[in-house]
Amino acid sequence: MDEKLKDPTVFDQGRSHRAKLGFVILATDRTSEADLLRMAPEGIGIHFSRIPMSGVITVDNLMLLNSAITQAAALILPDEGVDVMCFHCTAGSLLIGERNIMHALANAGNARMCTTVLSAVMEAFKSLNITRFSLVTPYGQAITSNLVEYFHDTGLSIPRLECMDLSLDSDIARVHPAYIESCAINADHPHAQALFISCTGLRSVELIATLEDRLGKPVITSTQAAMWHMLRMVGVYPCLAGYGLLFESR
Repeated sequence: MDEKLKDPTVFDQGRSHRAKLGFVILATDRTSEADLLRMAPEGIGIHFSRIPMSGVITVDNLMLLNSAITQAAALILPDEGVDVMCFHCTAGSLLIGERNIMHALANAGNARMCTTVLSAVMEAFKSLNITRFSLVTPYGQAITSNLVEYFHDTGLSIPRLECMDLSLDSDIARVHPAYIESCAINADHPHAQALFISCTGLRSVELIATLEDRLGKPVITSTQAAMWHMLRMVGVYPCLAGYGLLFESR
């Protein structure tokens, strides 16, 4: 068997020979898998596990996710593990707390490094020297207020925001990209250096290039930031085109 393992006609490096990235997503997530797979460069393996979730996006329901993160993460490639593991929910990252999530992911014992979507977004702002940005969220008022408070507490300012006031994950996934684009344009402000579209469930990745052309400033989305951050964590810089100015930042 040892000799066969060396035989290039039998085995190659596999699809994840550059890095393996793990994502813990909500059970009701209808968007993240397709978006992350389309953004992955050649040789980057994208691997998923789902965490129980009712589909009603409230503060209380999201905070309940904490107890299930470790178990969900442990199901991703338990034989080899991954290079980076991410809890792929922006509002969940906010409400549970980045430190708590990092601890839960690390407890799974199958990742060299861990991160959250919110951590990735903050790194994106730092990389682009963004301190003022417009904000679009699909969430209800309570979660949106928590998010705004978080950003203000970290020294960032939000000149204008658009809140869709949705509470069902299924509704968030069905928001028409044209409506997302309209909200983004309405949220733009002359004092904003960038636009941030929050939530991994919105179909916003496909709008990044169009919005950047129209607004003339960087557009950051939750899923785009997560992919960018995790690729940088494993030292991968060449990326697929069409996903924004963020990927030009080193």
